[in-house]
Amino acid sequence: MRGSYTMKIMGVNKTNDYNHAINIAIDFIHQHLDDPLTLEQVASKAAFSPYHFHRIFKAIVQENVHDYVRRARIERAAKRLICHKEIKLSDIALECGFQSLATFSRAFKLMRGITPTDFRKRYAIFVDRDTTFAEQRFRQNISALAPFEHISGLERTISYAFTQLQNVSIQHLPTQSVAYKRLYGLKQGIDPEFSQTFTTLTQSLRHHRLLSKSAQAMRVSYDDPYLTPLDKCRYDACITVDTTNNSVKGIDTQTLPGGKYAVLSISDTVYMSTLLGDLLVQDWLPSSGYQLDMRPFLEKYTNNPLHDPYQRVMMDFCVPIRPNKNRLI
Repeated sequence: MRGSYTMKIMGVNKTNDYNHAINIAIDFIHQHLDDPLTLEQVASKAAFSPYHFHRIFKAIVQENVHDYVRRARIERAAKRLICHKEIKLSDIALECGFQSLATFSRAFKLMRGITPTDFRKRYAIFVDRDTTFAEQRFRQNISALAPFEHISGLERTISYAFTQLQNVSIQHLPTQSVAYKRLYGLKQGIDPEFSQTFTTLTQSLRHHRLLSKSAQAMRVSYDDPYLTPLDKCRYDACITVDTTNNSVKGIDTQTLPGGKYAVLSISDTVYMSTLLGDLLVQDWLPSSGYQLDMRPFLEKYTNNPLHDPYQRVMMDFCVPIRPNKNRLI
């Protein structure tokens, strides 16, 4: 799960089995953050004793179970605060596993250094701002890469990004069966490890005759990199398969949920692609009549930027959405 990290217990390499078990446990945690999770309960989902599971979890995830659950709850709450102005703080607290608003507020401030109320006022996407956080971050990143970049060129680039938002379409994507490899840690720029994961997964599927001609490569992102530390962001490198019923040792499969998505086709540099994705959420979404749904984000690729002469990313960036309450469709 963490790059080339390998764990050996009693001289037998169990990395794949342990990673699979931890993936199951983490998915269970995120599906039940509103429940009073216990170590025993989570460990049972991974088919380990609590003691053995705790050791494996901490070795692979680099956090103990208690700390991971607490962080996941606060990050879910932060996302609700930013994206859903109609949800009361007390409801967010319960939805994220806190027994009271006071308990939630204390835990949130301890981790974020700010109260939930002030966090919502400062960072919510539905608050009018002269400049989006996406634009601010893009300026900082470009300035760091090219500190002498001519200001007029930067302004034209940002203006171009805003015009691209006119091409957003609303699509209903079906459920999809995928083979996947869970990865942790987002990197700025092109990530060779991510590309190599697709290559390895493709070779495995081809070897087992599970790779179809219509196979689609995609990234499934579960965490917001502006709320979750980059080294802890979870994402899956996925390739679509015809079914998840074919059990092959060493190949994990899952079914991705379908539903309504805001889709923007992108063919640009990694940095511009990041800006466009951020603007889709921060600029387009608040005035669209839709709100963010809690399904994962999808990036459906049609090329490998490492093999592109201009290192472009060509993909459909898909943001899960649902209608606002006052929207009829």
